Amino acid sequence: MSKIGLRPLLLTLVVLPCAIAAVPAFDRAWERRSSAEQAAALGRMAELSVVIGDLLHETQKERGSSSVFLSSNGSKFGDYIRAEIAKWAGIVSKAGVVPE
Repeated sequence: MSKIGLRPLLLTLVVLPCAIAAVPAFDRAWERRSSAEQAAALGRMAELSVVIGDLLHETQKERGSSSVFLSSNGSKFGDYIRAEIAKWAGIVSKAGVVPE
């Protein structure tokens, strides 16, 4: 049997098993990072769905009040429509959309 120096022996007996044991830990950390990124993306999608829902709700309210306003030849809902348009504009700006 050949003589192996102390340094290579220690490297083989200590460092190599530690490196092998670290591989699953790094793999687990990578999986957790990926899961955290997916959770963050899901959170952004949830926030966006709330903003879109608010926008749809406001446009439907505006549609109904505009219908009454037009059918009454402007005698009903005039102030309400102006207030709704201002509120709707706030929701649109919150969504980051600029109407033309």
